[in-house]
Amino acid sequence: MPRLMQHGREGRRPGLPALQLVGLLLLATTAAGAADDASFVSYVDVPTTMKPGDKATVTVTMKNTGTTTWTSGVSRSGGTIYWLGAANGTDWGQGLVALSGAVARNATHSFTFEITAPSKAMNYAFRWRMRDRLTT
Repeated sequence: MPRLMQHGREGRRPGLPALQLVGLLLLATTAAGAADDASFVSYVDVPTTMKPGDKATVTVTMKNTGTTTWTSGVSRSGGTIYWLGAANGTDWGQGLVALSGAVARNATHSFTFEITAPSKAMNYAFRWRMRDRLTT
């Protein structure tokens, strides 16, 4: 039976998983210095195993620990727009998840979105971080 990793602890789960989600490591990163910073708060409904092509709705909550208010939408004035982004590209069928409104300093925001398991059965990291429109 495959070993599953979650928050650094090993565990076993019955069943025949074709794909393992290896932990949940959300990165608190800075996009443009101390003004932009975030920390992981919580996640809900993240499966520990999925089969290729399976879908799941997950919620990831992040806290704005920087000094800049996170903004959403399209900026015509050159202001920064913030997103929750997959740290490993688009392995989960969802590269960027938009904010639904502004998030002030020290406030939290919950992103609820659908993920799709990659088509090749193997271990994948499930990592998300805050991004601004200038980060790649």
